[in-house]
Amino acid sequence: MKKSEIISCSRRTDIPSFRMKWVVNKIKDGYVDVVNPFNKNQITRVSLSHEDVKCWVWWSKNFAEWIKYYTQYKEIFSNFKGHSFQFTINSPSELEPNLNASLQERIGQLNWLVKEFGTLAVNYRFDPIIFYRKNNSIEIRSNLDKFEFIISEVSKIGIDEVIFSFATMYSKVKRRMHARGYHPIDPPLKKKKQIIDKLLNICDK
Repeated sequence: MKKSEIISCSRRTDIPSFRMKWVVNKIKDGYVDVVNPFNKNQITRVSLSHEDVKCWVWWSKNFAEWIKYYTQYKEIFSNFKGHSFQFTINSPSELEPNLNASLQERIGQLNWLVKEFGTLAVNYRFDPIIFYRKNNSIEIRSNLDKFEFIISEVSKIGIDEVIFSFATMYSKVKRRMHARGYHPIDPPLKKKKQIIDKLLNICDK
């Protein structure tokens, strides 16, 4: 059985938002079987014992379910020495119809996590930044329209850092967007630097 002091849960899918009942059951079992996404015949059993795992890193865009299960099973989660959070809060977007929490609700979740675990345990992310247009339209859209408001609210909570990234235009990303009637736009590096400079100026206000 593989032992790891840090469990990252998870960059591949939003487990805290959709699979917390499963997570609790796996912790009770004491292990989880992880399938290699590039070789489904390769399965690794990973210990989830609090004796082996020191810290969980939780990645999500909506921590409502995580907070619910943490509150309900606090004695289980408290067995681990630490919990760290990678919380993405972007502007509400037509590209994310399945994100079923309002912007204000997600900011409230961020505030809850900071009060419970402290600012050092919570990393705020605005990512990925994406530009696109609807098919048969020349209007360029993005998910940046609420950035200034979000940064203002995040700073009030006590967080003074933000992690940025731009959407990586993998072939599967392009295919999915085209299938939904959107055309992704990948700005050149020089343009991306200009965008980040503008966002940093907003952060410094």
